[in-house]
Amino acid sequence: MEFRSRRLTSMRSRIGAKRSFIEAVAEAIAAGHDDTDTVIANIRVARRFLERFGDDLFLATEQADDPLLARLAAYLALEGSDGYNEIGYQCAWGAQGSPDWGTLWGVKQKVRDFTPAFVLKICMKGDFRWLAVECHAPNRTLPDDLHTRVRARTMVASGVPVLAFSPTDVETEASACVEEISYAASVLAQELLAMHSIEPPPRWDFRPRG
Repeated sequence: MEFRSRRLTSMRSRIGAKRSFIEAVAEAIAAGHDDTDTVIANIRVARRFLERFGDDLFLATEQADDPLLARLAAYLALEGSDGYNEIGYQCAWGAQGSPDWGTLWGVKQKVRDFTPAFVLKICMKGDFRWLAVECHAPNRTLPDDLHTRVRARTMVASGVPVLAFSPTDVETEASACVEEISYAASVLAQELLAMHSIEPPPRWDFRPRG
């Protein structure tokens, strides 16, 4: 229960930040020329969010070099989580080393023997887990339950779990895609915590058996 509470709090924090940013920009635009105070106040709010997320947002979308991947990269930068921490975009992959506890993500970085659209590295005291994301799967009708849905779209390549989204998934429900990525990362994060006797093992595993 404590784990689920942390995961939901982290995800909601990121979603709330994105909504606050969008709302501030929208209010500034709607205020018009006659309400200068509202415009200035909301521009300041938007600027604070850009200072917090700006570098990751711009660098990740630029490196994606594709409108579809850039869209998902933007949502990952704003909403991505591993259930405990905000995930950190790493432009120069591997240059800064791995954190003692946290998750890094990158665009088109090699993991094992393939290069997925996105890769997440969940780290804990020298141990880590990989999670890859691809965006070329066919359209499918998937279950509503989050765990079942993530498991249905996961395959394993070279020992790495890979979440496969269709272009339609990303175009119409990018935020839901990030929720699924964050859920999978949270399972792997809890698995690492269990290795270090900090949390109990995850109750659910999204990876397919066999």
